[in-house]
Amino acid sequence: MVIVGDDDQALYAFKGSSPDFIRAKYNLLNTEYESYTLRFCSRCTEVIIKNFHNLVAKFNLNDPIKKRIQKEYICYIPDKADDSKLNQKIHFIKNCPVGMIAYKISDELKKLIESQKIKEVLVIGEGRSCEALLKTISRQLKNYGFKNVDYRGNPGILPINQNVVDAYKFLAKDNMSVLGWRILGDPQDDTEKKQHLENAKLLTELISGTPSKLEKIKPVKIIPVEIAIEDWGIITNQDEAVRKELLIRELKQTNLYYLPRPLSNLDITVCNILNSKGLGADIVFLIGFDQGKFPSKKEPTESEIYQMLVATTRTKKRLYLINTINSRVSNFFNYLDVTDLAVEEVKI
Repeated sequence: MVIVGDDDQALYAFKGSSPDFIRAKYNLLNTEYESYTLRFCSRCTEVIIKNFHNLVAKFNLNDPIKKRIQKEYICYIPDKADDSKLNQKIHFIKNCPVGMIAYKISDELKKLIESQKIKEVLVIGEGRSCEALLKTISRQLKNYGFKNVDYRGNPGILPINQNVVDAYKFLAKDNMSVLGWRILGDPQDDTEKKQHLENAKLLTELISGTPSKLEKIKPVKIIPVEIAIEDWGIITNQDEAVRKELLIRELKQTNLYYLPRPLSNLDITVCNILNSKGLGADIVFLIGFDQGKFPSKKEPTESEIYQMLVATTRTKKRLYLINTINSRVSNFFNYLDVTDLAVEEVKI
């Protein structure tokens, strides 16, 4: 039997989660188990690992009384040398207006993609205090033209298969489009091909149609398009009119705006810190880096400290900490090494 875990990531105390289980098994006095630590980290860059150890030291997490499993993480240079060289700082953005956060994220990604290969992005924040803000940011990122925004918090946002949408857009311009048919799996059945062409035509109407024109489209006519491009499995008890309205909204907001590739194709996940556990991304934006939000009080709780450790180590390349306008900077800022920070204050 092999048991693998990290006592620094036992975040769900309110659900009965506790680091005590793995600590008891790891304890060297427990002769029923052989205990090891995985020392080499091939996810994070050197600056992230350095500040991870700084946080551990400054919060005195290795105090024997706390019974934390002491572990030393070493940046695995063969994998991370280039990333560490290109991302030597943790980026701190201060005094950012709420309505500007998504714009700032978009702007930073535009600059980053010119010098680095980026595929995955993670936008995270404290669960309760940032819930509404995370939802707003996910909507705004879609509005800016990012096609693949996965907001993990509200089933009311429809998960659309953007690849199929793109295929239909190709077919709407050229019904013989090789790329369009290839995305759809090169169907040989004439009936299926005919339905795809009808879907492509209707999709164009849904995206570009005026309210009066959209009103004339019967909800039942949209069902074949729904089946092809989305999954209603997470949304139940919705009648056809409601589904039509939601589908049109999502299509318009995702497809009326233009971003060039590969920027528009980035995979962006938006969620709270707890839900980010186990995830990793090339770039991580931690929003709501404000005193009173994260941490909620002057001195961080043990749970908040471990959330900070989890949040900072989700990144493979670069970490951004975003402080909200008119909010005090999070006290966690005081526990980071200032020599490792690139600070930018948003000027209004």
